[in-house]
Amino acid sequence: MKINSYHANVIFLQFFGIFFSVLTFYLIAKMIGDAAVLYLEPYGGDYFSFVLIFLLLGVFLFGVNMSDANLFAAMIILILTIICFSGLGIISASFIMV
Repeated sequence: MKINSYHANVIFLQFFGIFFSVLTFYLIAKMIGDAAVLYLEPYGGDYFSFVLIFLLLGVFLFGVNMSDANLFAAMIILILTIICFSGLGIISASFIMV
């Protein structure tokens, strides 16, 4: 079986997506730190482990297809969330300065 450049690119992009997703959840786990340990105690007490268990259960047990995610809608929601909450940050910073 011969793998052409298109299939090699697809495989590379899938591995890059997996790596980026795992790295994102790892960094979120580091950011949260020990704040959520009490709530995540049944899952091992670690946010990163909780997310991995949640994703694996979703994919293998419930058959969730992560490849059909609407990335455009997710990016719009992310941008709108950042815009909404940036106002709160600016207001709280102004109270500190006054």
